[in-house]
This record gives sequence, C-alpha cells and structure tokens, in this order.
Amino acid sequence: MQRLPNYILKLSIIIAVILTASGVSAKITVDAQVDRTRIQSGESLELSVTIENSNGQVDISSIKDFKVVSQTSHSTINFINGQTSQKIIYVYTLEPLIKSGKAIIPRLRVKSNGKTYQSEPIEILVNKVSAKTKPSKDLDVWITAKVSNSTPFTGQQIIYTFTLYNSVQIHEAKFSPPEFLGFEATEFKKTNAYKKIIKGREHIVTELNYVLIPKKTGALVIEPSSFNFGILDLMKNRDRSGRSLPDFLMDPFFNPRKMTKHTIRTLALNLTVKPLPEYTGHGGFSGLVGKFELKTDVETSNLKVGDSTTLSVTLKGQGNIIDAGEPDFKLPDAFKIYEDNPEEKISLDRTGYSGYKIFRKALVPVKQGSYEIRPVSLTYFDITEKAYKKLTSQPIILQVAPSQTAQAAPPRLSSQVSASRKQKVDFTGRDILPPKEELEAVQSQNRLSLFLFILLLASPLPLLAGLLIFQRLTRNDTRPAILMKNKARKALKAAINTIDQQNEMLAHLYQAVNAAIFSIANRSGEALTWKEARELLTQCGQPPQIAQQASDLLSRVESAKFSAAELSDHERKALTEDVRRLFKELLP
Repeated sequence: MQRLPNYILKLSIIIAVILTASGVSAKITVDAQVDRTRIQSGESLELSVTIENSNGQVDISSIKDFKVVSQTSHSTINFINGQTSQKIIYVYTLEPLIKSGKAIIPRLRVKSNGKTYQSEPIEILVNKVSAKTKPSKDLDVWITAKVSNSTPFTGQQIIYTFTLYNSVQIHEAKFSPPEFLGFEATEFKKTNAYKKIIKGREHIVTELNYVLIPKKTGALVIEPSSFNFGILDLMKNRDRSGRSLPDFLMDPFFNPRKMTKHTIRTLALNLTVKPLPEYTGHGGFSGLVGKFELKTDVETSNLKVGDSTTLSVTLKGQGNIIDAGEPDFKLPDAFKIYEDNPEEKISLDRTGYSGYKIFRKALVPVKQGSYEIRPVSLTYFDITEKAYKKLTSQPIILQVAPSQTAQAAPPRLSSQVSASRKQKVDFTGRDILPPKEELEAVQSQNRLSLFLFILLLASPLPLLAGLLIFQRLTRNDTRPAILMKNKARKALKAAINTIDQQNEMLAHLYQAVNAAIFSIANRSGEALTWKEARELLTQCGQPPQIAQQASDLLSRVESAKFSAAELSDHERKALTEDVRRLFKELLP
C-alpha cells in the first residue's frame, strides 16, 4: 500500500481535530508556572501561562518587578475519552529589575467571551551574585570576560573581551553587555570565531571586543555581562525498540522539540584607574594618551610673491587619537593663511584606535624674502614610558622671490568646491511626440483584418496546452530528499535577496545549509549541530573533506547568526558565496 504524502496526512489530522473539537464546550482555566522560584541577580527565569479551552490573550502589563526579554507561544490539542481539550501556552523570559530581595509576578488576567480569568501570583527570591562564583568549564556553554589592563591611566584605552564557549547548538541567543559606567565604550564590530579543544571536547569560541577609555580615576567596576540562550532537546529518529521512525514523524509538526532556556553571567571586573602625573612642562598638555609621532612638510619651499604652497602637519599613532585637536601653528606675518579641513584615517581593531590626522594650511606670500616656519610641538602622555613626552617638528625655511603681478590670489584648497555656473532652464511643455520628425511617425495605422484578429486570439492556446502538459509531467515529488532540496535552494535565494539585512540573511543561510544536509540524507528536519552534520554526511557516503567543509560552514553561519557582531559587506558576500559553492558539491 502506497504511503500518503506528509502534507495530506497533516491536513487530515487538522481537519479531524477541527471537526471533533467543534461543538465541545469545556471549562476555561488560566494557570501560571515558573521554571524556578529562586534565581541570582541578572539571571532570567521562564514563565509559562497556560490557557485551557480558550484563545484569549495574556495581559502582562501588571508585571513591574521584571523585564520581559522575549516571548513565544504554542498550542496543544488532547483527546481523552472522546473529549477534546485545547491549550495555548505563552512562554515569557523574565529578568528581575532588583539586585536582591523578593520580586512578585502578579495575577495575570485573560479576557474571553466577555469574562475575565486570572492566574495566581508567584513570589520569586532574587539573590545577589557572589563575587567568588567562577564559570565552570565543564558546562556545554560558558562565558568569560576580561580586560587587557586592570590598572590603566585615565584616558588610556584598554580592551574588554567577552568570550563565549559552546560545544552544543544554541538558539535565541542574546548577549547583554554591561553599561561600562565611568568609561567611553566602543564595540569592535568584527567577531573573532574559531574552534578549540577543551578537556577533550571541541568548542566553538566566539569573542566580542570593546574599546574602553576610562574617564574617571579611582576604583571602577565593570558589572557582569549576561548571556541568554536556549538548547533544543535532540530530535530522536528511533522508537524505544530501536526501529527507525517514519520520515513524516521526524517532521517538527509531529515531533516538536522542547527548548530549555538558560542564563549565565560573567564575573564583575574591578579596575583601578590611575590619574596622570601632574604636568609641569611648557606649552600645555594635548590630552592625548598612547604612542604618537609628529612631522611637518611643505609642498614647495621656493615661491614667488602671490604663489601658494601647502603646509601639512601629520600626527600618527595609537591611542585616543580621535580626540586630537589642531596643533599650534606659528606662521610669519608675510603670508596670507587659508584654512583647510583636516584629513583623518582612524581605524578600530582589537588593539584599539590607531591611524593619523593631517592638518593643512595654504600659505600665500605677500612679500619677498627668506622666512622661517617655526617648529610645531605637541605634548602627550606616553603609556610605555609612563611619562609626558614632547614631540617637536623641524623648522622649515621658505624662500620668496619677487613677482611681476605680486597678487596674493587665494589658492584652491582640497576641501573647497568651486560653484558651477547655473543656467536658466525654461519649461516649454511635455513632449509627447515620438523622437522622429517625419510625418509618418504620427500617421494612423491600418485596420486589422478578421483573419489576423482570429489568429492572434487563438495564439495563446498552444502555449497553454504545452504548460498543462509540462505541469502534468513535473508533478510535485514528496520525497524528503526533493522537498528539502527545494527548501535549501529557496532559502539560499532568499539569503541572496536579503544580503543587506544581516539578521534575515543569516537566518536564511542557516536554514539553507541545514536543509541541504537533510536532503542528502533523504530526511526531513530543521536543525543540526555541526558534529551531527559531519556524521550524517559521512554515513551517507560523502567524502570526508566535503563532510568537514559542510560542518565548518554550518559552524561559521551559526556563530555569525548568534553573535551580536556586525558583518561587513565583504564578509556577508563571502559567506553567501561559500554556501553557494557547497550547494554545487552537495546538490548538483
């Protein structure tokens, strides 16, 4: 006997449920439960509100002691002794707004059929986080946080690194960084992800980095970071006797997986920010802290009266260069001076800010003679030598010869844009004639004969007949391999179309890679771990290098999907192209 296609079986079950449930009137109840009643500050808990025999909505506006981080819902239908009962379960992830003490989940109201139903209140005990608690490396998922220097000077940039280690597949991940009170914080968008063997297990390691510049002195605390995530129970493909389950029972519709929510936190970090030593030098302190170089240059040193040259001062180095202001220029009175906008190129990486700024001035001599441009100086605090250091450029000599015109015309600067001459445009009306001047272009066309009219009317019929024949020959194939193959290609196309929207693109790529692997195994499914993907492809006879390539690519997409880092345009295109190449290997 031929097995019914999955979608027909699903549809039959849904219709049977609707027909059986119709006409049944049962008692409406509302029940609220939590996964635990004792948590630490910063951790989250899961609140489940079950509404039985009603499709009402839960009013959570009365929750004041918690922040609602996320919410999901699902429904179930049960048949017991010929009676049908329906349940809608709303699941909320809550984070306490207090550091310690009692927090209350109040009565939650549900309106249905003109009546109001409510749950019982729940009391949660919130404990303060112990500073001695250390993350365990024996867990499947754990996190750490560290700084590159715990005793920086004020104004000195340091690096805060959050690291996630996971040896299992995680879902609905959310990283909550601290507020960095007392610091100027900038996130380095590029994520560093790699694999590492820890205690005999392979982990995916994901690093997020922030550049911190302390603005206060004394003892400062970086509060713990928190990480919320879910772990799906693995879908079993065998029954208790060890026999393989039918493909349609592997579909998430019939075999839903429960997600367990978790919240983990890093330790708080204690820093001591030292004040800069008292500055006793001459010329003033620039406020720069780091390591810098200074040089001056002139476009040409031999001029005539009325000519122009450009004086450039370049400041280069690593540190808070973004705060650098224009140095003090001391220029002769025999020159007219024209300002130019500074040029800068400052990059941010895992070591902090680095780059250069170029300050320019255009000089036009108005008198002949020999003139000296006095050295430009700048004082910064050198973090290597832990002392103030004064940078001084070399003096520049300009020789100015007489000129017959002797006019000091302002030079054209790089930042100036000459105004284009505007031309008056008269609107003479919209031209509706075709771009052809002969009279034939606007002559009337000959009338269509009856024979040609009938021929044109009947011309689509062969095309329609051919389309029907093609559709009959290519009826949908319901085999899991074909269904998952089509799903994979559709997801890849959607990823390409949403490449400018990172979250959507990564979700489609993640779905595409998983569906392609399931297609090779002729199975239906939604998600695999990178280890499951490698083993499944190997069992299906794929070469080891292809199985490893698919496993690594799934790991990369997963890491990018669940981290908070922003990918560059080049990185998004490269990731999409790698998935496309994998498709050529797996789905020719």
